[in-house]
Amino acid sequence: MTTGRLAEQARASSCVRRMVSAAAARMPREGPWLYDERLATLVDEMLYSPVSDVRLYAAVVIQATPYREPVAAALGGELSRIAAATHADLSICIMDALRLLGGAPQRAFVERFTLNPRLPPPVMAAARNLGHLGGTREDRYWMRAVHLQGQLAMRHQSPASNATLRGLVCALGMARNDPMLARIRDRHEIP
Repeated sequence: MTTGRLAEQARASSCVRRMVSAAAARMPREGPWLYDERLATLVDEMLYSPVSDVRLYAAVVIQATPYREPVAAALGGELSRIAAATHADLSICIMDALRLLGGAPQRAFVERFTLNPRLPPPVMAAARNLGHLGGTREDRYWMRAVHLQGQLAMRHQSPASNATLRGLVCALGMARNDPMLARIRDRHEIP
């Protein structure tokens, strides 16, 4: 195994330990929540498995446990801590996990990626998960995000740029924000 691969595994292990410890600290005091190796295995699989189905199933298992909200909070904390541009794969995996585990408290972390044009397009495209998070946003955010992503989609004509825009429109639909959807439909500068 190469030195680079070993260093990457050590960083991944450190990230998992940090998140599992943060989740355990948020659990009720009457339980045996000091550090759960099974949870660490699930978080590791959810974030780092090369197989998307394994990542999905690990998130589904965590969703069915009392750890769901504490792990979502830890994921949100990690997403706010890391540099998404340099840790694009991890950022995307966290946002994909938040699709099942997250809620309104984590929504702001995902929303800020839709407003940052300097991020790699695949990171912004992970905003497709926004509609699955709880909470709502005022129309001003939606117009700003859709306008920016529309400009990027027209400028770059990349699948990721178009996916981000579709994700935002889908999130609006899931929020049943029909007036905003109509406004977007009627704007000719949006692809």
